[in-house]
Amino acid sequence: MWNSKQYGFNHYILDNAKTFDFVVIEDEVEMFRIPREVMLEKGKFMHFKNNGGFELQTFVSLATLEPYKIQPRI
Repeated sequence: MWNSKQYGFNHYILDNAKTFDFVVIEDEVEMFRIPREVMLEKGKFMHFKNNGGFELQTFVSLATLEPYKIQPRI
């Protein structure tokens, strides 16, 4: 969500993951490697008037992700 400076993640996938412990995000500016548990602990749910049938998402702010910033491989 660009306006609120957050990334949204499928909560079910994060909560039930058995094959990964980290999520890597890369956008036009920076790259992050975030532990799955941090996303579950610090993420927040947002409730929309009309969810349009979307799955439950956990939103994590860029401020929360800052300590997990990494240098992209070139």
